[in-house]
Amino acid sequence: MRIIRTAFLLGVLTLFLMMVGQYFGGEWDDPGLGNCDLHECVRLFFSDKIALLSSGARPVSREELPRLYAVMERLAAKRTSRSQSCT
Repeated sequence: MRIIRTAFLLGVLTLFLMMVGQYFGGEWDDPGLGNCDLHECVRLFFSDKIALLSSGARPVSREELPRLYAVMERLAAKRTSRSQSCT
């Protein structure tokens, strides 16, 4: 459902930008609009991977950072218990 809603919102944004461009520019800029849409979709759907790559993030093992694994397991257990108590 999120992907459909996101695609709809991107379409509405595209139409809005086309109308503004038509009002101020007077011509449709199809190649530029397609490039803009492609850029927005890539940025929206792959921003997490781009951020991880640019920061130099890498997977770590339990032996390298045991404290991090302990904290994450404790948080996951807390979240699981909270979601089960809500149902």
